[in-house]
Amino acid sequence: MVRNLTQSEKTLLLGMLAEAMKTLREDPGEFKGDRVFGDLIYRRNRCQHEICEIFTFENQSIPESNIWMETRDDPLDLSEDRLKVAAVPYEFVARFVSPVTGVSIDEIKQTLQVEDYWIGGGGEKNVFPKNGIQLSPTGTVISFRYRAKETSRSRFPVDVVVTYLGPSRDESPGTEPWIDSIYLTRAYPYLTPEMRKKKREEAQHK
Repeated sequence: MVRNLTQSEKTLLLGMLAEAMKTLREDPGEFKGDRVFGDLIYRRNRCQHEICEIFTFENQSIPESNIWMETRDDPLDLSEDRLKVAAVPYEFVARFVSPVTGVSIDEIKQTLQVEDYWIGGGGEKNVFPKNGIQLSPTGTVISFRYRAKETSRSRFPVDVVVTYLGPSRDESPGTEPWIDSIYLTRAYPYLTPEMRKKKREEAQHK
C-alpha cells in the first residue's frame, strides 16, 4: 500500500538529506553516529584488512526505512597500515521498504544542491534526461543521477543517485511514482596500495 508522507515527515526527510550531504561534502572528521539520522541501532566493520564500518539507524518519523552511513579509511592519509587510519564518512543511504510518495525529484535536487550532470569514469560529464532513465522494460524503475555542486565549504565531490518506482500497468493512470532509494557517495580518487606507496615516496623527497 503506497502512503503519502505527511508534511512533517517530508520536512524531516529533507533535513536529514541536507545533513548527510553536508557531512559528505565537507570534512567533519570522524563519524560517530549523528542523531539527526535517528537512533543508532547497529554498528559493525564489514572488512577484514581495512575500515568500512556501517552505522545503521532507525527513525520512527520516517516509516519503514533503512538508513545507514558507511565510513572508510581516509584516502587522504597515505599510511600503509589502513586499520590505523581515521575512519571518515563515505556513503549515506536511505532505502524505503514500504513505498511512500510526496517528495518530488525537484525537491530532492534543491535540498542537495546538485548539478544537472554526473561524472563518468573517464571524467566526462553525462546528462540524464529530465525525467530520469528507465531501468526496466516496463518503465517501473526510474533512476536520476547527479554530481553535487561545489560550494565554498566543499572538500569532496559527491555523487547522488535517486531511484523511484513507477506505477505498474495495473495502477490507475496518473499514479505518482514512489521513492525507492537515495544514495549519496563521496567520489574519491582511485588509489591502489602501489599508487599510495608512490605518493608517500614522492612526499618524502619534496
